[in-house]
Amino acid sequence: MKQTRTRLLGSFLMIALPVAPLLVTSGCLCGVEKHDQLITLDAECDEAWANIDAQYQRRMDMLPNMVKLAKKVAEHEKDTLTEVTNARASATQIKITQADLGNPEKMAKFHASQQEVAQSFGKLMHIAEKYPELKGDAGFMKLFDQLEGTENRILVARKKYNEAVKNYNTELKKVGGKVLDSVTGDVMFEPRVMYKAQEGAEVAPDLDI
Repeated sequence: MKQTRTRLLGSFLMIALPVAPLLVTSGCLCGVEKHDQLITLDAECDEAWANIDAQYQRRMDMLPNMVKLAKKVAEHEKDTLTEVTNARASATQIKITQADLGNPEKMAKFHASQQEVAQSFGKLMHIAEKYPELKGDAGFMKLFDQLEGTENRILVARKKYNEAVKNYNTELKKVGGKVLDSVTGDVMFEPRVMYKAQEGAEVAPDLDI
């Protein structure tokens, strides 16, 4: 009986020992592949966010010039124009770093500040409706046309960012992603926060004047 067990154990070891290194190697290769996949998806999120940030900065750069032109013909709108300027100033104080892209609270503050900027442009459009000479200003209307294009690009950029985040977070939730996440100490791979703008923000603002 003992001899039979010994022979069986020997046979098992003869089969298992050569196979074990192959299993370990295969596991390592899968881990590397998963790691590289998450790195790629993470980089796509960064790239998509950079595009959002660039479009928001473009919009912010338009505000001072539009306010300056409005002041020339809308002296009685001083309070409104001050609100517009203050909204821009407040928004510029909120910076989002790569680490913040996984922080719901900071992302919410950023969204709120950008919403205030969008509302500021709405106030400028309202002023333009009241002052025909402003609507007739070539410089103002040129900025207005650029603003319309920027709002559409912001909308597209937000959608692309959310798609990238969804793909990344989905992969991270899979078993392979969770294993790598635990191995890296929950530092390298962290869930991203999707861009949750206010209701109605899925449609570009109507800036028709």
